[in-house]
Amino acid sequence: LLTALGSYSGYDRVKTTWFIDYTTLDKIQSANPEDQDTTGIGSWVGRVVVARNNPDSRVNFQSGLDLNSESGDGKRILGNHQTIGDYAAFFSLKYDPWKVLSIQPGVRFIYNTKYSAPLVYALSVKWNLLPELAVRGSYSRGFRSPSIKELYLYFVDINHNVQGNPNLKAETSNNFNIVFNYGVEKKKTAWSAELSGFYNVIDNGIMLAQADGTLYTYFNVDKFKTLGGQCNLTFDYYPSIKISAGVAETGRKNYMDLAEQPAESYFYTTDFTVAASYRFVKPEITLSLMYKYTGKVPQFFVEDGVVTEGYISPYNMMDFTAMKGFWHNRIKLSAGVKNIFNVKTVPAVGQAGGGRHGAGGGDLDIGWGRTVFAKLSINFNKLK
Repeated sequence: LLTALGSYSGYDRVKTTWFIDYTTLDKIQSANPEDQDTTGIGSWVGRVVVARNNPDSRVNFQSGLDLNSESGDGKRILGNHQTIGDYAAFFSLKYDPWKVLSIQPGVRFIYNTKYSAPLVYALSVKWNLLPELAVRGSYSRGFRSPSIKELYLYFVDINHNVQGNPNLKAETSNNFNIVFNYGVEKKKTAWSAELSGFYNVIDNGIMLAQADGTLYTYFNVDKFKTLGGQCNLTFDYYPSIKISAGVAETGRKNYMDLAEQPAESYFYTTDFTVAASYRFVKPEITLSLMYKYTGKVPQFFVEDGVVTEGYISPYNMMDFTAMKGFWHNRIKLSAGVKNIFNVKTVPAVGQAGGGRHGAGGGDLDIGWGRTVFAKLSINFNKLK
């Protein structure tokens, strides 16, 4: 099997300033260079994959090329022009010695035009202990280079002040994950439970920090560790009811300087999610409600050149969606409300600038508040 993908995405921001005499309607372009600006960021992505996936064979594989190139042009880009290329070749093998066991190693060779990239590799194992119970474990080595925006973008206007950092280092990481999944189906009912745990160690983690008021900039954390787990429960009663609930606990530890130990142990965050939907079969209408509680989350701040760590206070979010199907569900019309609680800002402790630091507090933007939306989708795959 051979598959190929190619895409381009671009963003252009054009700023032109004119002076208009409203008595004569004459229009004169400003001679100040700062009043004129065109900034463009473009990204090319290419992917070619050769794979063998024969369910009757114990050995299958996947190999290919990943080609990524990003460029930035304009006065908001350091030096008016920057490019970064990231090119990789990968290979993974899937070996099934028995029906209940699957082993999948993989390797990735990377060439980055700005950073020296390590060899990236991974190993994943899946074991079906029982017909209803499966366990998956994995280890992977990671690499991420900073983007054009994180390195070189200087985006300052009346509403924004985000400044890139050309001295950023690339991230490398080691990631461990384990998942237990148990599921049972009986006639019209089905339920499943998933329990997972993870441990990640990231060197030179790229973070965004608030420096002063609306000023944000990027920096590296020498070592960033996360560990935690998640439990999800799902219940289905066909064809009308679906309910799911989950809780996640995530611990974070940051080493700002490897010569110093972190001031505290892991900073833990607890998140809750609940989702429920009800489907009316005859009129083909589905109503869905989603609630999420986000616990206290660490946040970085920069003051007088020193990076400090504070936190964002907990907050709640809720969305509601109604979906109507037409023409045997080939056409779907959705409408609803996002951010029902109208959360726009959340109190933060440790915020720099404006006298809002230390034990004091400030507000961080979370979103633009309550919104109403409508969506129309058409599925052509069913048209024959």
